[in-house]
Amino acid sequence: MNTRPQTQTPALTQVVKIAQFSDCHLFADKQAEHFGANVYQNLDKILADISKQRDLDAIIFTGDLSQDHSRESYHLFAELVAKHNLVQPVHFLAGNHDDFDLMKQSLTGSAFAQTDVIELDDWQLFLLNSTSSTPAGVVNESDLLTLSSELNANKQQLVFMHHHPVDAEYFIDRHGLTNQPYFWQAIKRYPSIRAIACGHVHRGMQLVGPEQMPIFTCPATSIMFGQDPEQLIAESLTPGYQVLTLALEKQLRDRQEQVQAVNIDVSYHYLSN
Repeated sequence: MNTRPQTQTPALTQVVKIAQFSDCHLFADKQAEHFGANVYQNLDKILADISKQRDLDAIIFTGDLSQDHSRESYHLFAELVAKHNLVQPVHFLAGNHDDFDLMKQSLTGSAFAQTDVIELDDWQLFLLNSTSSTPAGVVNESDLLTLSSELNANKQQLVFMHHHPVDAEYFIDRHGLTNQPYFWQAIKRYPSIRAIACGHVHRGMQLVGPEQMPIFTCPATSIMFGQDPEQLIAESLTPGYQVLTLALEKQLRDRQEQVQAVNIDVSYHYLSN
């Protein structure tokens, strides 16, 4: 019997970089403050810093754009994004403070992308709605069905949402995802989903969900929440964002690429006031 040795090439690592920013809580007035922070100036600094990173594959905002629900606050956000000429268009989700219809009307043009799925060579980035009629979050069946219908099992997935899908162990859990068991039951059907990234908690944290799923929470561009179990305390007025680096190691075996390892790292970027 004639046997042919298995063809194997050295592993190739492909890297994707994503900037995530969240929770800017803008007002119609540029000088208005949120717990002592000038949130307009904070966002301006954050976008200036993101604009310096020229190797980004995606830029994603994960909600709570407005604090006063004003049309003007959405316009200020759009003006700042346009001002900094980011290397990629900004994708966005609504948070519990947002009017999503007003958000979509205001965030238009080449600086923004109004799509729920970002298709990259080896990755899909899903933007999953979690807003409800209260400050707490709910993921609806229709949104999960959309994820299911568009998910490509030949790629890896990262899911972005506003609300945190596991408890963070401080007061913000009163406004977290209320249907966590339903959410995780759906997510575990798809082993190619590698991590969840969210906003809402106003801190950069690395949590762990069921099946050891990594959960990366994004610092806020407005204020950092203290981890008090009962009340909202502004621990810091320093704005921040995070960069997620997705490293995919692949190998060619018998003329077919196979994923050998997936590694996701996060770096936090905090700027002085």
